[in-house]
Amino acid sequence: MNRLSKRQFDVLYKIYEIPGIELEELSRTLFLDENEVQGICDELQTIRYIEQRTITENGKACLDNYKIDNAII
Repeated sequence: MNRLSKRQFDVLYKIYEIPGIELEELSRTLFLDENEVQGICDELQTIRYIEQRTITENGKACLDNYKIDNAII
């Protein structure tokens, strides 16, 4: 498993919550610049955690590693 940065985690988790979320909404809800969010999405796609702003099984498995007492933090 790749260890995620805080921003990578935030983007991945938001995509988990809202599959197919638009880049503009994603950047607005995370208070990040669209270009930065696009770069993070590109990174997550490269490591196969997302595809077309939808979380993959690999991405879900990655988030599972962050669960504590049945909660994702």
